[in-house]
Amino acid sequence: MIATQSPLELRSFLMLESRYKFIPAEAGQDAREFFGSYEIDADLGRAFTDENGEFNVFLKIAINQGKTPSPGYSLYAECVGIFALQPDGLEPEQVENLSTFSSLVITLGCLRGVLLSLTAQGPAGPYVLPSLDTNELIRSKVEAGAKPKRASRKKRIEL
Repeated sequence: MIATQSPLELRSFLMLESRYKFIPAEAGQDAREFFGSYEIDADLGRAFTDENGEFNVFLKIAINQGKTPSPGYSLYAECVGIFALQPDGLEPEQVENLSTFSSLVITLGCLRGVLLSLTAQGPAGPYVLPSLDTNELIRSKVEAGAKPKRASRKKRIEL
């Protein structure tokens, strides 16, 4: 089967900040056993940068960052996916789906790869960010009153 290119294009993925800390387990414990119990806090934002369908998806992830983190890894990352969308011939619902859900999933996948690489040589071995409910992340953001906005000139990220 020949794949068709999506009208959504990932132009770039940039890491804005990252922090990594290894927390040793007690004797007889394996730090990997704690991976599944890590608290994961996520925040996201979307900013349209111009009238040509370009926009940024910002994502922050804090993993195991509580006051008393579990053994293994404590990770923090901020990143941005820079996208372009050609809406010609698409229904409004398709444009919204691509610019909201698909772009977040792509950015999250890129970040997952970064975190995997970051921890691959760590004492507890690679940490794979689990699948997150992106629908719930977006719903929570909308309920909090956040709406997509135009990026200011100061905050605009250009290639």
